[in-house]
Amino acid sequence: MDQKAKAEANPAPDERVTDRAARSAHEAIDRVAEHVRSTEDRLRESASHAGEQARATADQVRERGREYGDDIQRFVTARPLTALGIAFAAGWLIAHLGRR
Repeated sequence: MDQKAKAEANPAPDERVTDRAARSAHEAIDRVAEHVRSTEDRLRESASHAGEQARATADQVRERGREYGDDIQRFVTARPLTALGIAFAAGWLIAHLGRR
């Protein structure tokens, strides 16, 4: 047993109860603080990972939106009358459903 462990196991006779209680409280607080630090580190890592995933998903959604926009633009350019008919039919349907 090392010197510190012996001292803790057999406190000096003149050591006050309050001193022992304070030392025990400090040790407990140190253990809790270490646990909190490790928990904080894990939470920060998880948050960072979630942020990276959110950014990647947002990039994918933006790219998909651009692709759909490009597809629509090509369709309207290639078939303007068909696009106009679809737009008219969609507008009529929305107006008709809105009256109900």
